[in-house]
Amino acid sequence: MAVDNSVIDGRMTEVFHRYRKALWRLRACCYRAPMNTKKSGLLTKAEGQFFETSHSRLLRVRAGIMERCIEAQNHTSFPLVFGLDTALKMLCIDVPIEVEKRLGASSRVTSGTSKSARSRVSGNKFAASASAAASASAAASASAAASAAASAAALGSVFVAKSASRQSSSRPVSTSDAVRQRHASAGTAARRRQPYDFLTVCVDSRVARRRVAGTRCVQWCHPIEIVETCGISCVAPADTWLMFAPYVGLEELVLLGDAMMRRDADQRWLSLDDFHAAVEAFERHLADKKMHAPRGFDNCRRALQLMSEETDSPAETHARLLLESYGLPRPEINAPVDVRDERGVTRRFYLDMAFPQWGVAVEYDGRHHAGSWESDQHRLKLLADDGWMTVSVIWDDLIDDQRRQGVANSVAERIAQRGGRVTLLRQPMSLRELTDRRRLRMPSEDAG
Repeated sequence: MAVDNSVIDGRMTEVFHRYRKALWRLRACCYRAPMNTKKSGLLTKAEGQFFETSHSRLLRVRAGIMERCIEAQNHTSFPLVFGLDTALKMLCIDVPIEVEKRLGASSRVTSGTSKSARSRVSGNKFAASASAAASASAAASASAAASAAASAAALGSVFVAKSASRQSSSRPVSTSDAVRQRHASAGTAARRRQPYDFLTVCVDSRVARRRVAGTRCVQWCHPIEIVETCGISCVAPADTWLMFAPYVGLEELVLLGDAMMRRDADQRWLSLDDFHAAVEAFERHLADKKMHAPRGFDNCRRALQLMSEETDSPAETHARLLLESYGLPRPEINAPVDVRDERGVTRRFYLDMAFPQWGVAVEYDGRHHAGSWESDQHRLKLLADDGWMTVSVIWDDLIDDQRRQGVANSVAERIAQRGGRVTLLRQPMSLRELTDRRRLRMPSEDAG
């Protein structure tokens, strides 16, 4: 009797599905069992966090940098003093990504890796000189071989012919080719390394430069304060901020200054008065030593007019500078506001940027707000019930020119609705123009 394979396959499939359903029921019964295991405190905190907190991120970055600093210090007998971005990361200071990219693109910071440095600085020159030497040696070898062959034909000596063949494969050609290939491969490996992957070492002269793999040297011939942490020497934050002037622009100096004056007490290092004192002390040092100011030091003076205390993130600094560049007055940073909820309980909120005289607030919503959407909406409702008008800003609003202007228009319209008079500029001012305008307005304000 013939057997129908399709029937057998159908029955096997049915049995398989029944077995799978039974297995899932068994697993469901196991999962419904009561859990007697107590959760740890760290897991309880982690369940409410959908993104890495700033504290955990800074500690993670510090741990990686500290391991590399210890390894670099073990490779040399001379004490190393780490500066710039390496010092800030070791001191748990948030270094904006704009600063790292600008520092990595700077040609004034030289790497301490010997082969990489030589191949990067003089790679093209060496390739040209090596090719010229190779061609010269090849021409000399060819002429020597021709003369030896002529003498062999005249004398009929086999020995001279062998010597000519040995001279035709002369050593300088192969040596130059090998050296050129070795330097080319070293230059390729150096180009693959990201510029901001190097550790930054501070020295006071060219003689004190140390060639340690994975490091780059910056020269600073002015007094600095040293902070010791876990046996590693780092430049103090105020002096590090001054050292950044030759390598970054005005905006990056403002971002760095705000990062050192965070609202969080655990991340705050300095105040605005401390920055003013550091700049004044540095100016007195230059006057006493009759030295010229380093490149970019004028940006330090200008940055003092734009920096602000009590900030929470670089994005808030970008948003504040955006409003000021369009002619809006400087908002109050993290202004405390007391409101009453539905139960009559007074709750205190901190607004990212606020104009209390008009009841207008600007809130930056980063990605970390995705996990607290419901609480943020309830917060906005309570603020609206208290009479506040809020403008929400996201990261895309800060990088597109049209959306930047849209944010300024939204804030200006809400201020006008509350009776305020603000003249909005059609084109935003640069940061240098903004500092010049303030410098010109200061005497008139004092006179008034």
